[in-house]
Amino acid sequence: MLIYTSTNELSPQMWIWKIEEEAQFFIDALAPLGFNHDIYPNFKRKIEVLASRYLMLQILGVEIFSTLIVDEFGKLHTSEKELFISISHSFPYTTIVKHHAPVGIDIQCYSDKLLTIQNRFLSDLELQYFLPENPNYDDIPALSLLWNIKEAVYKAHGKKEIIFKNQIIIQKTKPILEAQLLLENETKTFHIISQIYDEFSYAIAYVSDTVFCSAFFLQTK
Repeated sequence: MLIYTSTNELSPQMWIWKIEEEAQFFIDALAPLGFNHDIYPNFKRKIEVLASRYLMLQILGVEIFSTLIVDEFGKLHTSEKELFISISHSFPYTTIVKHHAPVGIDIQCYSDKLLTIQNRFLSDLELQYFLPENPNYDDIPALSLLWNIKEAVYKAHGKKEIIFKNQIIIQKTKPILEAQLLLENETKTFHIISQIYDEFSYAIAYVSDTVFCSAFFLQTK
């Protein structure tokens, strides 16, 4: 079921689907296009992929959907030169974003696991700036959003071998939330749109001359 849509054509356009349907619903809808769902033996993974492909079909239409390809880095591409897409899923949610420039999205249902890996993806400076100096601090939504931002930048970049902790730097310059990707010969700046909900958080990273303020800002200490 479609639960959220943001379709301002000047900014990244986003859709969120909550999976409440049986797998067969998606299988039947995708069958005429020859989508092979048998390559996903894990049921949870299969229905996430089915739902994301169904949502893409509704958004892109049959003609563009039929031309989707996956590159050597696992990134989806369309046949349109100025149409970039990114998908993410965290059961029972799947989301898609499209834009006229490179874009990435990540959605994450809250998990305590982030408490054990926060030092792997956040720099010491980010931990000090975005999270309170409290040894008992366990704000999972805030950690989730920080993870979303870095994952979204990684997806927008579309290449592997990126070290989240050292190469993706989150910056807060009011009223804009940005992230920098530090590469060997250049630095890329991404604008961030993000939000926290009761069950999940998401972030979109995109390159654009038009800046749209983030829907949610992390609180500094």
